[in-house]
Amino acid sequence: MTAATTNWWWVRHAPVTVNDGAVYGQTDLPCDCSNAAVFAGLAARLPKNAVWVTSALQRTHQTAAAIVRAGLPGPDPIPGPGVVVVPALNEQSFGDWHGKKYVDLPALLGEAYHRFWLAPASMAPEGGESFVDLLDRVKRAIRDLDERFAGPMAARYAVPLPRRSTSCWRPRWPSPSTIARSPISSVTAARETAIPGASPRSISHRYEC
Repeated sequence: MTAATTNWWWVRHAPVTVNDGAVYGQTDLPCDCSNAAVFAGLAARLPKNAVWVTSALQRTHQTAAAIVRAGLPGPDPIPGPGVVVVPALNEQSFGDWHGKKYVDLPALLGEAYHRFWLAPASMAPEGGESFVDLLDRVKRAIRDLDERFAGPMAARYAVPLPRRSTSCWRPRWPSPSTIARSPISSVTAARETAIPGASPRSISHRYEC
């Protein structure tokens, strides 16, 4: 029997601009979807008749809805029965850091803040999770979705998840510690092909919109 190939399109959510310089992580803040040209570009590139997957955070729902408004056929409402909402795809939890301004963290946390940046992938903020924890959580969620929605050349797109975590668990990609320090642009899209039993998963297209 031929292995089922699934095409995934990972979409980074629109930028969060209302955090006032504070750590937001899993805080459910809205995003800025005012850039019509960005969403028109995504609507023109993303496949039709795909399964829509989001995290449980509103910025993912707002980004998905903006893509639909820009002309891509999709579910309405979002969230709603036409969307697969997966809380395991939520952003990293920064625990007690949530709501604190980045510029204040060194003074507020002292040595704990400096220890974090010695090993940013494996250290967890108090009450939160490490980047490696996030990686394991998202990895399990993606594998479950691969199995749940596998189909001959099926197209799925996830709007949007912690992109660094979906990247670094693939073989031959940079280490978690490298990815944990890497900036990510909003809004971006990447196409990935998942073939059961194959390694690594293949990123074939990447778009900066």
